[in-house]
Amino acid sequence: MSSKDCSFSSKRATALLQLWEGHAATGGAGKEALQAFYHNTFISKMPGNMSLEPLERTVGKDAHGVDTVVDEFMVSFTHSTMVDWMLPGIEPTSKQVSVPFIVVVKFKGDKLSAERIYWDQATVLRQIGVLQPTTPATTGGDQAKKMADFGSVPSNGLINAAAQG
Repeated sequence: MSSKDCSFSSKRATALLQLWEGHAATGGAGKEALQAFYHNTFISKMPGNMSLEPLERTVGKDAHGVDTVVDEFMVSFTHSTMVDWMLPGIEPTSKQVSVPFIVVVKFKGDKLSAERIYWDQATVLRQIGVLQPTTPATTGGDQAKKMADFGSVPSNGLINAAAQG
């Protein structure tokens, strides 16, 4: 996905007035706030080499009967520019990042009503060097490797490392 190919209007042309976007600590609620977030902070500020590799998609209804799509994918990029929607205020490190994302999208009829995006921030911070490898309870790039190929990384590595002191 190239940030130059994406715009709020092309991605969200059918959006409801009450839609919202949530990225844990960033996002927006309402048409104007969401347009500003997409234009100023999110889509227009993606690193040039960002790639999204689909892993799994589930389509159904949530507990309230709302049409819902849940996507799981791997996001990879070089931290070569400011990425304030993910790493607010952290200067580019030129380090490679790979992290699994979960996106939950809700629809009312044929219109988008909500989108939530989840990722493990500690995994990202460790890969760019903000958290050190000795920081407890972070796996860095191993989490992304395991999501792409389950057998590539031993299970329970954090538990085993903690037990060894």
